[in-house]
Amino acid sequence: MLLFKTLDDDADLLMRNLLKILLLTAQRLREVTRMRWEEIDGNIWTIPAERTKNRRAHRVHLSRLILDLLEQQRRYEPPPFLWTPGVG
Repeated sequence: MLLFKTLDDDADLLMRNLLKILLLTAQRLREVTRMRWEEIDGNIWTIPAERTKNRRAHRVHLSRLILDLLEQQRRYEPPPFLWTPGVG
């Protein structure tokens, strides 16, 4: 995928992972940037109702690629957040 190749060449790791996860999950920026490790159970990410537009909890299937990106992210962002608070 040309876009991912461009990201790999030009973006820093944290921004690259954020943009890829946004594209691969098709979730809103605010939902992704406020992800917490405790919301991920295996390959399912449950977005709490208070963070969704319709105020209903939402479950997102996480592909192997997304799980690999999240593992990279774990090395840089300590729990509870996947992203530094304030991003997005």
